[in-house]
Amino acid sequence: MALESAEMMYVEEALGKYLSDTDYASLSGVTLSDAFELYDLETMETCNKDVFVAYYEDTVIGIMCVSSVDGGYYSTFRQQSPVCIQNAYDSEMDIAFCCNNGESLIFDGVNFYDTQTDEVTDYSFENELSMQLNSLDAEYGQFQPYVSSNARVSVVMNAELDSYYFHRVENQSINGGICWAASIATKYNYENGYLEGDSGYKDAMDVYTAISVATGSTPVGTAHYYKIGLSMYGLLDTCYADSISGTAVYTELSHDNAVIIDVSGTGGAHSLVIGGMRYYDDNTAVYTVADSNFPELMEAYVDSNADLSSEDFKYGPEGYGFVFTNWYQTYSFRSENTHINS
Repeated sequence: MALESAEMMYVEEALGKYLSDTDYASLSGVTLSDAFELYDLETMETCNKDVFVAYYEDTVIGIMCVSSVDGGYYSTFRQQSPVCIQNAYDSEMDIAFCCNNGESLIFDGVNFYDTQTDEVTDYSFENELSMQLNSLDAEYGQFQPYVSSNARVSVVMNAELDSYYFHRVENQSINGGICWAASIATKYNYENGYLEGDSGYKDAMDVYTAISVATGSTPVGTAHYYKIGLSMYGLLDTCYADSISGTAVYTELSHDNAVIIDVSGTGGAHSLVIGGMRYYDDNTAVYTVADSNFPELMEAYVDSNADLSSEDFKYGPEGYGFVFTNWYQTYSFRSENTHINS
Protein backbone atom coordinates (compact mmCIF):
# COMPACT_ATOMS: atom_id res chain seq x y z
CA MET A 1 0.00 0.00 0.00
CA ALA A 2 1.44 3.38 -1.00
CA LEU A 3 2.14 5.79 1.85
CA GLU A 4 2.06 9.55 2.04
CA SER A 5 5.54 10.99 2.37
CA ALA A 6 4.68 12.43 5.81
CA GLU A 7 3.83 8.99 7.17
CA MET A 8 6.95 7.46 5.69
CA MET A 9 9.10 10.16 7.27
CA TYR A 10 7.42 9.44 10.59
CA VAL A 11 7.98 5.68 10.19
CA GLU A 12 11.68 6.15 9.52
CA GLU A 13 12.11 8.49 12.48
CA ALA A 14 10.17 6.24 14.86
CA LEU A 15 11.91 3.05 13.77
CA GLY A 16 15.27 4.69 14.40
CA LYS A 17 14.18 5.50 17.97
CA TYR A 18 12.76 2.05 18.62
CA LEU A 19 15.96 0.36 17.51
CA SER A 20 18.37 2.90 19.02
CA ASP A 21 18.86 0.77 22.13
CA THR A 22 19.28 -2.54 20.28
CA ASP A 23 21.87 -4.40 18.23
CA TYR A 24 20.26 -2.81 15.15
CA ALA A 25 20.85 0.81 16.19
CA SER A 26 22.93 1.63 13.10
CA LEU A 27 19.94 0.58 10.91
CA SER A 28 22.41 -1.04 8.54
CA GLY A 29 20.70 -4.07 7.05
CA VAL A 30 17.32 -3.07 8.47
CA THR A 31 14.36 -3.04 6.09
CA LEU A 32 10.59 -2.75 6.36
CA SER A 33 7.73 -4.51 4.64
CA ASP A 34 5.18 -2.53 2.74
CA ALA A 35 2.34 -1.11 4.83
CA PHE A 36 -0.43 -3.60 5.61
CA GLU A 37 -3.97 -2.55 6.39
CA LEU A 38 -5.28 -3.88 9.70
CA TYR A 39 -8.61 -5.73 9.65
CA ASP A 40 -10.73 -5.83 12.80
CA LEU A 41 -12.54 -9.18 13.17
CA GLU A 42 -14.92 -7.69 15.75
CA THR A 43 -16.26 -4.87 13.60
CA MET A 44 -15.57 -6.53 10.24
CA GLU A 45 -13.95 -3.29 9.09
CA THR A 46 -10.48 -1.99 8.40
CA CYS A 47 -8.83 0.11 11.10
CA ASN A 48 -7.14 3.45 10.64
CA LYS A 49 -3.77 1.76 11.13
CA ASP A 50 -0.83 0.52 9.10
CA VAL A 51 1.24 -2.50 10.15
CA PHE A 52 4.89 -2.94 9.16
CA VAL A 53 7.22 -5.88 9.65
CA ALA A 54 10.84 -4.96 10.38
CA TYR A 55 13.67 -7.19 9.20
CA TYR A 56 17.37 -7.48 9.71
CA GLU A 57 18.49 -8.90 6.39
CA ASP A 58 16.04 -11.81 5.96
CA THR A 59 15.07 -12.23 9.61
CA VAL A 60 11.94 -10.75 11.19
CA ILE A 61 12.92 -8.58 14.16
CA GLY A 62 9.72 -6.74 15.07
CA ILE A 63 6.27 -5.41 14.30
CA MET A 64 5.44 -1.72 14.11
CA CYS A 65 1.89 -0.37 14.11
CA VAL A 66 1.24 3.21 13.01
CA SER A 67 -2.05 4.97 13.78
CA SER A 68 -3.41 8.23 12.44
CA VAL A 69 -5.16 10.30 15.10
CA ASP A 70 -6.38 13.88 14.55
CA GLY A 71 -3.95 14.46 11.71
CA GLY A 72 -0.92 13.12 13.58
CA TYR A 73 0.90 9.78 13.56
CA TYR A 74 1.47 7.57 16.58
CA SER A 75 3.04 4.15 16.84
CA THR A 76 3.94 1.12 18.90
CA PHE A 77 6.66 -1.47 18.37
CA ARG A 78 7.39 -4.90 19.74
CA GLN A 79 10.75 -6.47 19.13
CA GLN A 80 9.78 -10.05 18.43
CA SER A 81 10.32 -12.68 15.74
CA PRO A 82 6.98 -14.49 15.29
CA VAL A 83 7.58 -17.83 13.62
CA CYS A 84 4.31 -17.62 11.68
CA ILE A 85 5.39 -14.33 10.06
CA GLN A 86 8.90 -15.59 9.39
CA ASN A 87 7.47 -18.72 7.74
CA ALA A 88 5.15 -16.61 5.57
CA TYR A 89 8.10 -14.47 4.49
CA ASP A 90 10.34 -17.45 3.75
CA SER A 91 7.64 -19.22 1.74
CA GLU A 92 6.64 -16.00 -0.12
CA MET A 93 3.08 -16.39 1.11
CA ASP A 94 0.67 -13.46 0.87
CA ILE A 95 -1.01 -12.55 4.15
CA ALA A 96 -3.27 -10.01 5.84
CA PHE A 97 -2.96 -8.60 9.37
CA CYS A 98 -6.00 -8.79 11.64
CA CYS A 99 -6.90 -7.97 15.23
CA ASN A 100 -9.50 -9.28 17.62
CA ASN A 101 -9.88 -7.73 21.07
CA GLY A 102 -6.18 -7.62 21.92
CA GLU A 103 -5.10 -10.50 19.70
CA SER A 104 -2.66 -9.87 16.83
CA LEU A 105 -3.31 -12.24 13.93
CA ILE A 106 -2.23 -12.97 10.39
CA PHE A 107 -4.44 -14.64 7.79
CA ASP A 108 -2.95 -16.64 4.91
CA GLY A 109 -6.20 -17.25 3.02
CA VAL A 110 -6.93 -20.44 4.96
CA ASN A 111 -5.86 -20.10 8.60
CA PHE A 112 -5.58 -17.36 11.21
CA TYR A 113 -2.34 -17.45 13.22
CA ASP A 114 -1.85 -15.71 16.55
CA THR A 115 1.41 -13.75 16.13
CA GLN A 116 2.02 -13.79 19.89
CA THR A 117 1.80 -17.58 20.32
CA ASP A 118 2.36 -18.74 16.70
CA GLU A 119 -0.63 -21.05 17.12
CA VAL A 120 -3.42 -21.61 14.59
CA THR A 121 -6.65 -20.16 15.98
CA ASP A 122 -10.21 -21.41 15.51
CA TYR A 123 -11.36 -18.24 13.76
CA SER A 124 -13.08 -18.67 10.42
CA PHE A 125 -13.17 -16.24 7.52
CA GLU A 126 -16.29 -14.09 7.34
CA ASN A 127 -17.39 -13.14 3.84
CA GLU A 128 -18.53 -9.73 5.05
CA LEU A 129 -14.89 -8.76 5.50
CA SER A 130 -13.07 -8.51 2.19
CA MET A 131 -9.37 -8.88 3.01
CA GLN A 132 -6.56 -8.04 0.61
CA LEU A 133 -3.61 -10.39 1.03
CA ASN A 134 -0.19 -8.93 0.26
CA SER A 135 3.44 -9.95 0.13
CA LEU A 136 5.82 -9.56 3.08
CA ASP A 137 8.71 -8.60 0.79
CA ALA A 138 10.75 -5.71 2.16
CA GLU A 139 9.81 -2.70 0.06
CA TYR A 140 11.71 0.24 1.45
CA GLY A 141 15.29 -0.94 1.24
CA GLN A 142 17.97 -0.42 3.84
CA PHE A 143 17.52 2.63 6.04
CA GLN A 144 20.91 4.09 5.22
CA PRO A 145 19.49 7.55 4.35
CA TYR A 146 18.20 7.93 7.89
CA VAL A 147 21.34 6.79 9.69
CA SER A 148 23.06 10.18 9.44
CA SER A 149 20.11 12.15 10.82
CA ASN A 150 19.42 9.55 13.50
CA ALA A 151 23.02 9.76 14.68
CA ARG A 152 22.51 13.42 15.62
CA VAL A 153 19.80 12.52 18.14
CA SER A 154 21.09 11.49 21.55
CA VAL A 155 19.51 9.86 24.58
CA VAL A 156 19.69 12.30 27.49
CA MET A 157 17.63 10.31 30.02
CA ASN A 158 17.35 6.54 30.09
CA ALA A 159 15.69 4.57 32.88
CA GLU A 160 14.71 0.92 32.48
CA LEU A 161 13.51 -1.56 35.08
CA ASP A 162 15.36 -4.88 35.28
CA SER A 163 14.03 -6.78 32.25
CA TYR A 164 14.77 -10.13 33.93
CA TYR A 165 11.98 -9.48 36.43
CA PHE A 166 9.76 -6.96 34.64
CA HIS A 167 7.11 -8.96 32.74
CA ARG A 168 3.42 -8.58 32.18
CA VAL A 169 0.90 -10.65 34.14
CA GLU A 170 -1.77 -12.06 31.83
CA ASN A 171 -5.24 -10.56 31.79
CA GLN A 172 -8.24 -12.74 32.62
CA SER A 173 -11.67 -12.59 30.98
CA ILE A 174 -13.73 -12.31 34.18
CA ASN A 175 -16.01 -9.25 34.23
CA GLY A 176 -14.85 -8.32 30.73
CA GLY A 177 -11.21 -8.32 31.81
CA ILE A 178 -9.27 -7.50 34.96
CA CYS A 179 -6.27 -5.73 33.43
CA TRP A 180 -6.08 -3.45 36.47
CA ALA A 181 -5.53 -6.47 38.75
CA ALA A 182 -2.92 -7.78 36.31
CA SER A 183 -1.10 -4.43 36.56
CA ILE A 184 -1.03 -4.59 40.36
CA ALA A 185 0.30 -8.16 40.14
CA THR A 186 2.91 -7.10 37.57
CA LYS A 187 4.26 -4.45 39.93
CA TYR A 188 4.10 -6.71 42.99
CA ASN A 189 6.00 -9.52 41.26
CA TYR A 190 8.64 -7.10 40.02
CA GLU A 191 9.24 -5.50 43.41
CA ASN A 192 9.56 -8.91 45.07
CA GLY A 193 11.62 -10.57 42.35
CA TYR A 194 9.01 -13.22 41.58
CA LEU A 195 8.89 -14.96 38.22
CA GLU A 196 6.00 -17.07 36.95
CA GLY A 197 6.23 -20.45 38.66
CA ASP A 198 7.76 -19.08 41.88
CA SER A 199 5.80 -19.83 45.05
CA GLY A 200 5.20 -16.14 45.81
CA TYR A 201 4.13 -15.17 42.29
CA LYS A 202 0.73 -13.47 41.98
CA ASP A 203 -1.50 -13.52 38.93
CA ALA A 204 -4.48 -11.31 38.11
CA MET A 205 -6.99 -13.69 39.70
CA ASP A 206 -5.00 -13.78 42.94
CA VAL A 207 -5.24 -10.00 43.21
CA TYR A 208 -8.88 -9.86 42.12
CA THR A 209 -9.94 -12.58 44.58
CA ALA A 210 -8.01 -11.09 47.50
CA ILE A 211 -9.67 -7.68 47.01
CA SER A 212 -13.10 -9.29 46.57
CA VAL A 213 -12.75 -11.25 49.81
CA ALA A 214 -11.38 -8.24 51.73
CA THR A 215 -14.15 -5.89 50.61
CA GLY A 216 -17.05 -8.34 50.25
CA SER A 217 -17.77 -6.84 46.86
CA THR A 218 -17.10 -7.28 43.16
CA PRO A 219 -14.01 -5.18 42.43
CA VAL A 220 -13.63 -3.19 39.23
CA GLY A 221 -10.87 -1.02 37.83
CA THR A 222 -11.63 2.20 39.70
CA ALA A 223 -9.30 4.24 41.87
CA HIS A 224 -11.07 2.91 44.98
CA TYR A 225 -10.18 -0.72 44.27
CA TYR A 226 -6.76 0.13 42.85
CA LYS A 227 -5.81 1.81 46.14
CA ILE A 228 -7.11 -1.10 48.20
CA GLY A 229 -5.19 -3.60 46.09
CA LEU A 230 -1.96 -1.63 46.05
CA SER A 231 -2.10 -1.19 49.82
CA MET A 232 -2.88 -4.88 50.42
CA TYR A 233 0.24 -5.90 48.55
CA GLY A 234 2.50 -3.35 50.22
CA LEU A 235 2.78 -1.10 47.16
CA LEU A 236 2.57 2.68 46.94
CA ASP A 237 -1.15 3.51 46.82
CA THR A 238 -0.88 7.06 45.46
CA CYS A 239 -3.28 8.17 42.74
CA TYR A 240 -3.33 11.16 40.41
CA ALA A 241 -6.34 11.78 38.16
CA ASP A 242 -4.37 12.72 35.06
CA SER A 243 -1.28 11.88 33.06
CA ILE A 244 2.16 12.85 34.36
CA SER A 245 5.11 14.34 32.51
CA GLY A 246 7.97 12.40 31.01
CA THR A 247 10.22 13.97 33.62
CA ALA A 248 8.00 12.56 36.37
CA VAL A 249 7.98 9.11 34.76
CA TYR A 250 11.76 9.16 34.44
CA THR A 251 12.10 10.17 38.10
CA GLU A 252 10.00 7.18 39.19
CA LEU A 253 11.82 4.69 36.99
CA SER A 254 15.21 5.97 38.12
CA HIS A 255 14.09 5.00 41.64
CA ASP A 256 13.21 1.51 40.33
CA ASN A 257 9.49 2.24 40.67
CA ALA A 258 7.09 1.03 37.99
CA VAL A 259 4.21 3.39 37.16
CA ILE A 260 0.68 2.09 36.58
CA ILE A 261 -1.54 4.10 34.25
CA ASP A 262 -5.10 3.96 32.95
CA VAL A 263 -5.77 4.84 29.32
CA SER A 264 -8.99 5.08 27.35
CA GLY A 265 -10.16 5.24 23.76
CA THR A 266 -13.17 4.55 21.59
CA GLY A 267 -12.92 0.85 22.45
CA GLY A 268 -12.93 1.29 26.22
CA ALA A 269 -10.34 1.64 28.98
CA HIS A 270 -7.21 -0.33 29.78
CA SER A 271 -4.45 -0.55 32.39
CA LEU A 272 -0.71 -0.54 31.56
CA VAL A 273 2.50 -0.60 33.56
CA ILE A 274 5.37 1.66 32.45
CA GLY A 275 8.73 -0.01 33.00
CA GLY A 276 11.10 2.02 30.86
CA MET A 277 11.68 5.36 29.17
CA ARG A 278 14.31 6.72 26.80
CA TYR A 279 14.17 10.50 26.43
CA TYR A 280 15.98 12.12 23.48
CA ASP A 281 17.43 15.58 23.04
CA ASP A 282 14.83 16.41 20.38
CA ASN A 283 12.10 16.23 23.09
CA THR A 284 10.84 12.80 22.04
CA ALA A 285 10.63 9.63 24.09
CA VAL A 286 10.09 5.90 23.83
CA TYR A 287 8.11 4.27 26.65
CA THR A 288 8.34 0.56 27.50
CA VAL A 289 5.05 -0.84 28.79
CA ALA A 290 3.73 -4.14 30.07
CA ASP A 291 0.30 -4.83 28.57
CA SER A 292 -1.61 -7.72 30.15
CA ASN A 293 -2.96 -8.68 26.72
CA PHE A 294 0.49 -9.04 25.11
CA PRO A 295 3.14 -11.55 26.26
CA GLU A 296 5.97 -9.32 25.05
CA LEU A 297 6.78 -5.85 26.33
CA MET A 298 5.55 -3.10 24.02
CA GLU A 299 7.10 0.26 23.14
CA ALA A 300 5.25 3.48 22.34
CA TYR A 301 6.81 6.55 20.71
CA VAL A 302 6.00 10.12 21.81
CA ASP A 303 7.30 12.48 19.15
CA SER A 304 6.80 15.88 20.82
CA ASN A 305 6.72 17.63 24.22
CA ALA A 306 7.77 14.45 25.99
CA ASP A 307 9.39 16.23 28.92
CA LEU A 308 6.50 18.44 30.02
CA SER A 309 3.41 16.52 29.00
CA SER A 310 2.09 13.06 28.20
CA GLU A 311 -0.79 14.33 26.09
CA ASP A 312 0.93 12.90 23.01
CA PHE A 313 1.13 9.41 24.54
CA LYS A 314 -1.15 7.33 22.33
CA TYR A 315 -1.20 3.55 22.57
CA GLY A 316 -2.56 1.35 19.80
CA PRO A 317 -0.74 -1.92 19.05
CA GLU A 318 -1.88 -4.06 16.15
CA GLY A 319 -3.92 -6.27 18.51
CA TYR A 320 -6.49 -3.50 18.98
CA GLY A 321 -8.79 -2.06 16.34
CA PHE A 322 -8.63 1.38 17.99
CA VAL A 323 -6.19 3.66 19.78
CA PHE A 324 -6.07 4.51 23.48
CA THR A 325 -5.79 8.27 23.14
CA ASN A 326 -6.33 9.46 26.72
CA TRP A 327 -4.00 8.75 29.65
CA TYR A 328 -6.36 9.74 32.44
CA GLN A 329 -5.08 8.17 35.67
CA THR A 330 -1.67 7.44 37.25
CA TYR A 331 -1.00 5.15 40.21
CA SER A 332 1.70 4.06 42.61
CA PHE A 333 4.21 6.91 42.30
CA ARG A 334 6.32 8.31 45.14
CA SER A 335 4.61 11.22 46.91
CA GLU A 336 7.88 13.16 47.01
CA ASN A 337 8.07 13.32 43.21
CA THR A 338 7.80 17.08 42.64
CA HIS A 339 7.22 16.69 38.89
CA ILE A 340 3.84 14.90 39.14
CA ASN A 341 1.83 18.11 38.76
CA SER A 342 4.24 19.91 36.42
